[in-house]
Amino acid sequence: MKNKPLFALSVMTLALSQSVFAANQDADTLDDVVVSASKIRQSIKEAPANVSVVNTKKLEAGNHFVIGDALTAKVPSLYLRGGAIDGGRAGTTMQLSFRGQGINRNLLLVDGQSQTDAFAGQMNWSAISMNDVERIEVIPGVGSALYGSAALGGVISVITKAPTKREMTVKLTKGFSDGSRQKVEAGYRDKYENGLGVVFNFAQDDRDGYAADLVTLANPAGAPLAGAKVVTGIQPTTTTTGAATNIIGDKGFNASRAVNANAKLYFDVSSTTKLHAGVAYTDDKNLMTPYHVYLTDVATGQPLALPASNVLATNLSISGLKSSLKESAFFGTNPGGRTSMRYFAGADTEIFGDYKLKVKVGKVDQNGWSVGAASTTLNTMTSGAGTLTDSPNSKTDASAELSFGLGEKQFIVTGLAYESGTLMQKKYALANWTDLNSKTRVNTSSDGVSATTSLFLQDQVSLGNALTVYAGGRYDSWRSHGTARDYVTPANTIISPERTATSFNPKLAAVYKLNERLTLKGSLGTGFRAPNNYEMYANPTFSGAAAPNGKLILANPNLKPETAQSWDISADMDFERGGNFRVAYYQTQMKDMIYQKVTAVPQYILPGTTSQINFWGQQSNVAGADIRGIELSGETPITSWLSLNASYTYTGAIVTSDGGTNSGMVGKRLSNVPKNMASIGWDLKNGDWSGMVMTRYTGEVWGSADNLNTDKVKDVWTGYSQYWLTDMKVGYQIDKTFKANFAVGNLLNKTYFSYYPMPGRSVTIDLAAKF
Repeated sequence: MKNKPLFALSVMTLALSQSVFAANQDADTLDDVVVSASKIRQSIKEAPANVSVVNTKKLEAGNHFVIGDALTAKVPSLYLRGGAIDGGRAGTTMQLSFRGQGINRNLLLVDGQSQTDAFAGQMNWSAISMNDVERIEVIPGVGSALYGSAALGGVISVITKAPTKREMTVKLTKGFSDGSRQKVEAGYRDKYENGLGVVFNFAQDDRDGYAADLVTLANPAGAPLAGAKVVTGIQPTTTTTGAATNIIGDKGFNASRAVNANAKLYFDVSSTTKLHAGVAYTDDKNLMTPYHVYLTDVATGQPLALPASNVLATNLSISGLKSSLKESAFFGTNPGGRTSMRYFAGADTEIFGDYKLKVKVGKVDQNGWSVGAASTTLNTMTSGAGTLTDSPNSKTDASAELSFGLGEKQFIVTGLAYESGTLMQKKYALANWTDLNSKTRVNTSSDGVSATTSLFLQDQVSLGNALTVYAGGRYDSWRSHGTARDYVTPANTIISPERTATSFNPKLAAVYKLNERLTLKGSLGTGFRAPNNYEMYANPTFSGAAAPNGKLILANPNLKPETAQSWDISADMDFERGGNFRVAYYQTQMKDMIYQKVTAVPQYILPGTTSQINFWGQQSNVAGADIRGIELSGETPITSWLSLNASYTYTGAIVTSDGGTNSGMVGKRLSNVPKNMASIGWDLKNGDWSGMVMTRYTGEVWGSADNLNTDKVKDVWTGYSQYWLTDMKVGYQIDKTFKANFAVGNLLNKTYFSYYPMPGRSVTIDLAAKF
């Protein structure tokens, strides 16, 4: 890549800063305690993986609105976009790749409870209130031996704050420009002498948004019709395949409101028995805002006004050539949103002496919904027929985990787990597409039930003072059944009887302490991912892609689980006077990958909508892939008040087979996986002042879901740019109670695309109080 020299400079800077400045520093340990890597409390150096921990100090240093912001540029091989970071709408579809694996091939846990939904394995990261987060542990690599299905790329484990004393927090945030927002956060934690502890949190984030969903118009051609309006302001561009097109407006700002609230109770029955329970609620809404036409009517000098009726198009004359436009071109998919209610409870105790038992139960009820206008000419921005897609789903899980020592050299972790997910999606016809209460009938429904019962065992063995070996495995028994009903055309109804599958996934890992500063690690294991309810039972779904890339996604009830074989090696070195350097190499072989088998079809409008269809995408077990990568990361003090951190990731993710379909994707790169990523950052802490500057690079990304790498043009609407981005934050501790922060996102106002145009320079100020 053309930015390799800049990264090389970063690495040299990191090394030189260590050799030149470290001798003047006091020792500053950067190690953190981690639990999620082996379900055993241990330091990062002892953990059998290239673990990353975002601790309280790092969380406070950055400008984080959702969990994804806290992880961006801090975890090697982790790529986030869409609703996973603040630039996307709260609660909307998000994309993640971790060690080359897509979002539904990774796990997100909150206090050990899975947050992936029972619909499509999506994660609603805005459902986690940042003022409730204590730390985030990120475990890369195949983890099915401990965590079961979907732990192929890695596990992201969020640990929330438990009460230790009485503490009240309030934070008020105001954003400007593309980051315009008003956010309020409040929290209360208390621990009483009788062993009872309480936690209450509330947050509301109102984002004004910016123009992210653009409207395009084909090149005008031919002589204008009589009476055509002469307009200017057309913005020539191309599609991702290089075809000429023009930007002529947007569908409104991507405004949203996200509300979070939770309540937790803790009770220490004794020094060895502790109970906890709680509920957490989230309501994310995408808001409708007025669309904007960029064309100017020459006759009036004002933006072109489009009639509310779509019976006839408005004829245009652009540079003396013919074109036309209807208001329906500006119809979007708002309002929309997602709600969730999470229930959880658990107990930690000791039995039979020093055997530690952990029991957890939980339930997450979620519902994602969206609307769309019908294609009828009677529709306007405020009236007319449409559809509501309502996708309630529920996941229930329970686990019991027992850990105990066998002598002085051996430690066992074993347990049982159960997880059940239910989908109850319905698509309704609406008399008025802007009124959710105007349902007239159910068009289709999708019902699916998937359940997994599991047994796992891990044995940690110390072979001398330097070598620790981990051996274990997990057995999962999966079953599923579902129905896709079409009430308009009953002959299209598909009833799928129960199917079952089993999977055993072993793992062997070793940690060798070469000396006090250098530790070597390696692991070898297998993993699997069971297909989700959306992939198996959903009725045909529009992908949301803009024309001419509109795609109808078709489910497949005969899918089987994906499988993976993976190994990695890594080294972890601490510098003598503070700081560390980590390097890792990994390789994963995927089989039976579920990918869309895409077929071009004659262009048509999806009945009852305005969605233009150009392709059909059938979910199929057609792909194999080879994924390998290198991870470099390090941090070191420069002076007593300044530290430096840097990272680089290379990910080679190539399709190796297509099941004999001759689809053309063999040898192509997996979608949504950057080939190169890099970052360099500086952290400052001097007295009452604190600050950070972070610059990060995201390399070439292919966005086409069929893995044909057809999106050749990157810096355009619906494309994926290669970019460097810089953020900064400065904070001042006013007194013991109050702290003020000033932050700038996209400091250099870089124009770039991640399918949508991403936010330009954004300024944020906040005032935080802790009592």
